Amino acid sequence: MSNYEIGKSYEDFVEMVYQALLEAERRNGQIGHVLIERRKKIVSKSGTPAEIDIYWEYEIAGIKNCVAIECRNYNKNVDIPGVRDFARKISDISGLKGLMVTQKGFSVNAIAEAKSDNIDLLIVRKQEPMDWDGRIKNVAIRIHILNVAKTLNIEPTFDQDWLAKNGYKKGDTLSFSVNNDVLIFEDKADGFRHSLLDLENNHFFEQKGDGEHTWSRAFQDGWAFFDQKPFKINFLKIAYLNPPVSQQEINIDFENYVLAIMEYVSGGAGKYVVLKSGEKKEF
Repeated sequence: MSNYEIGKSYEDFVEMVYQALLEAERRNGQIGHVLIERRKKIVSKSGTPAEIDIYWEYEIAGIKNCVAIECRNYNKNVDIPGVRDFARKISDISGLKGLMVTQKGFSVNAIAEAKSDNIDLLIVRKQEPMDWDGRIKNVAIRIHILNVAKTLNIEPTFDQDWLAKNGYKKGDTLSFSVNNDVLIFEDKADGFRHSLLDLENNHFFEQKGDGEHTWSRAFQDGWAFFDQKPFKINFLKIAYLNPPVSQQEINIDFENYVLAIMEYVSGGAGKYVVLKSGEKKEF
């Protein structure tokens, strides 16, 4: 890869980082839409054109703010000549804020020169394995899911005296088709009142492991409501199936959420991680 291609690749990366940062600020209502331009040519007061690697402008409270970024993809620290060249390039352009970014760092003299020229220096780079030293990088979560019991059969014991008083004769067939959320069982003697759906969803049935089981209950003043129609019951037996406990494993690799590492050498303070969402968090 040629030096030009290496430099362009780094410019692409820096543009992507600032695009994410500016978009996050736009979503949060801090700024309006910002158009980032590459290789922007700006004419100075003297009429001399200057090419800016990455440029954008935005307006806050009626004041236009212009930002110029110079990208230096060096394998060593940027020294004073690089800062001076950039300072000279933008010195004759009014209202332009200069940022110089690199992957490695800046020499002591370059930092001093940038301060005198009001240029902010930043390290903007991709994450490296050493960035995670002493930090949690991966989290594994294993979830055990207790699945809802499934009703297989319902056997209510109806109160024979009540049936006789209400016109039902021995040998009569009672047939109902109702949803489990409207099939209600109530014992007025102790306040028990649940739908079949309640019993299934809230693990009311005794948990005895996987497979088929039976739950039963005696009623003192019991009633079964089949779609709001009451029938007096003395006993209830429900056969149900406990499905096996299922497991789900979730692995979170925080590395996948990181877009860049950003460190302010001047014009700010601290080291930050820039997430792919555009959020910037202290690192």
